Amino acid sequence: MKKIIFLYWEVCPYCTRAKKVMKELIAENPSYGEVKIEKIETRFKRKKAAAYPSTYVPCIYIENEKIYEAHPGETYEECRNGIQKAFESAMM
Repeated sequence: MKKIIFLYWEVCPYCTRAKKVMKELIAENPSYGEVKIEKIETRFKRKKAAAYPSTYVPCIYIENEKIYEAHPGETYEECRNGIQKAFESAMM
């Protein structure tokens, strides 16, 4: 199982939604709860975040591959699909 690298801002509404989606997906599929998630608050951990290039947050990497990155105007379903893809990729 691979680790999810979750880049976020604490005050970002898209990031708040992404965290909620993660909890919902774990509740629906408890095996997702076994995936380790490293959370990087990009405003405060800039050096660490620099290893994972992104234009927007939330952004998810697995190893060195960007799996999901939010975009302005993103819908709930786009967020959910991206995060679910990340969980599935981490479990492979």
